[in-house]
Amino acid sequence: MALAMLSQAGLATRFWDDAVVTASFLINRIPTPILNNISPFESTARPAYTSPVPSVLSSPVQLDHFQHTPYPSQTPSSSPIPQSPPAIFPPPINYTPASASSLQNQSHSSISSPAANAPAADTPDTDNLPTDDDISAKPTHHMVTRGKASIYKPKVFTISLDCLPRSALEALLIPIWKAAMLEEFLALLRNRTWILTSLPPGKNLIGNTWIFRLKRHVDGSIARHKARLVAQGFSQEPGFDFTETFSPVVKPTTIRLILSIAVTLGWEISHLDVNNAFLHGDLNEEIYMRQPVGFEQGDPSLVCKLNKALYGLKQASRSWFLTIQSVLLSLGFQQSRADTSLFFRIRGKEVIYLLIYVDDMLVTVKEKRMSCNVMEPRVSVPTWKDVLLSGMPSLVKS
Repeated sequence: MALAMLSQAGLATRFWDDAVVTASFLINRIPTPILNNISPFESTARPAYTSPVPSVLSSPVQLDHFQHTPYPSQTPSSSPIPQSPPAIFPPPINYTPASASSLQNQSHSSISSPAANAPAADTPDTDNLPTDDDISAKPTHHMVTRGKASIYKPKVFTISLDCLPRSALEALLIPIWKAAMLEEFLALLRNRTWILTSLPPGKNLIGNTWIFRLKRHVDGSIARHKARLVAQGFSQEPGFDFTETFSPVVKPTTIRLILSIAVTLGWEISHLDVNNAFLHGDLNEEIYMRQPVGFEQGDPSLVCKLNKALYGLKQASRSWFLTIQSVLLSLGFQQSRADTSLFFRIRGKEVIYLLIYVDDMLVTVKEKRMSCNVMEPRVSVPTWKDVLLSGMPSLVKS
């Protein structure tokens, strides 16, 4: 309470003792329900006094008890509680409020005749009111607009190529997006991603959707229109369509270690990016998918039995890692026991470290010329962009 009074009055804290004394004085003289609506001061063995709060509801206010003399107070000798100086009130004011009957009569009279107290309104001049001809007349301003000159521009509805299609059917109506979809579809067929067959009884059938993206240059211009067929993995049933989904990635500590070794020894560091990496993963489960919208082949009742993984499948990342792991082990690489995403090969003076993070690879070799023959045994493998083949002569494919 003392802090509240100091804050309200805007006083400094040096008046703290005065605020505490004032707060104690007020608390001791405020009636409280705990003491049967009397103040702590009255609860002591002192003469009671009447609270100087007039009543304005029942009868005219009586202010006779406001005396010119102060409230009775105990002398310091008779009470150990310190007393404040006597309070002196101003002389009484004779005030008698209006009776309830007069207020009621006055309210009834104002409600029954509201127009009597309102100021007289001026009678409208009907001669100056606008006619129907004036209202229907055109504006008389002299500004010449295209509408007044009967100049109208025809509305032309265009399709911006920067906008992504909202559905496959909409994309098929735009030539550049249809070409991107056809390119993706033909790539999947060349990769033998699926074969058409009938759906066996009791097998789960998952759907697919088309995802559209714009690849841009550094300056923001469009580099290419990318369409990707994505399987709806959320409809896969665990235990039937997939089992394990975990795919390891290289640890940040391993990356820092290999980079520090390469920088210290002056080795060549290169980056290899595998396009559509998940599409090269082999599937061990039987997964059936509907044919892509807009590219149905043969009987509409036929479905796609997946041989390769598709983006969106729950085991796609794991299938890709197992595939690249088998390829690297066949090339003489060894897998680290501390980090399963670190592969290395040491042959005499030849030292190669390869880190895998999903579809990105970081390769460091002891000598630059050694990287030319690393993937020679994989020359016969079709494309992979040529995944590890075309990228290995320089180990840079970004």
